Amino acid sequence: MSAKYYFGLEKGVRAADIHLSLDIGSDFSIMGHVLYERPIAGSPLIFVAGAGATVESKKDLTRWGGSGTIGVLFVKHRFDVFMQAFPQVIFSPEIDPRLRWSVGIRYFF
Repeated sequence: MSAKYYFGLEKGVRAADIHLSLDIGSDFSIMGHVLYERPIAGSPLIFVAGAGATVESKKDLTRWGGSGTIGVLFVKHRFDVFMQAFPQVIFSPEIDPRLRWSVGIRYFF
């Protein structure tokens, strides 16, 4: 599940997002980012980049670290179609670099 909130245009900061992932076996992960967006010249796409944090819990182990996002989105009316990659570094309990990705559609209320 993904949610996004637009809050302004100061210095390119446009939005904040949050991504939540749940597994049936009670595992979950959550990550959030502050986003910078710029239109790609000559294209209907928008470039997105941001920085944030991630937390995940698997069975009895909770892990946390830094997270980034980079990708593109296409906005039409109240819909947002996106493709994003999320480079992450888990810091606790051990250092673990990883790359996650997401493709989806959002509807704005």
